[in-house]
Amino acid sequence: MLLFRYLLLLLLCSSTLQANMQYEINQTVLSLEDAQLINEILASVQARFHSQGHNFTSSSVVYAEHSQSNHGPILGFVTGFIGQDDVDASASASFTPALVSNDGSNSNLDNLGVEIHFRNDDNIPPALRNKKVLFLATTIGQQPMLLSRSMLLSGNANHRAIGGFICVNPSTTLNINTSDSINDGISLGSVLLNNGVSGAYVNVLNRVSNDLRKCYVD
Repeated sequence: MLLFRYLLLLLLCSSTLQANMQYEINQTVLSLEDAQLINEILASVQARFHSQGHNFTSSSVVYAEHSQSNHGPILGFVTGFIGQDDVDASASASFTPALVSNDGSNSNLDNLGVEIHFRNDDNIPPALRNKKVLFLATTIGQQPMLLSRSMLLSGNANHRAIGGFICVNPSTTLNINTSDSINDGISLGSVLLNNGVSGAYVNVLNRVSNDLRKCYVD
């Protein structure tokens, strides 16, 4: 009888954990779906690059805290060509240096980026809270590559238009020039499984319909 009660208690605890985890996943997906603004941001960058080309000017936007109903979980964004200050992780960097790839030989220098910032408040699921991701523009052509201002200036026709975007969604710094943490060590969209009992995460970005889907990590 005692064994039966023990097994029943284990089953109830397991069911509760599963229900809590599914609730957290559902809430995270709903909040990510509420970030449809990401599609508008990337489309506007694409249109602006079409008109400005290599003269594309850097800009940053921060939405008012009370505007969550209009902008969802997105707090703001930074866009422009990634410069030497960003790669060097200097104090005057426009982009978050930890998001900018630089391993000493390869870097995102001259690439066109769009850095997205998420809100940091209790109305945002933990998997989105205070996260940052970096979208990098790719070229047109049969073999797209990262769009580069220097290649554009050299006359490479494939770099005259944006063919799409890829997303960088790290859990650790990508830049050898900074040891700053990024995303609190957990990529955007990663939900803790079993209330942390297993220490494992599942990334749910492949379940959303907007451009944040590009940020999915295994």
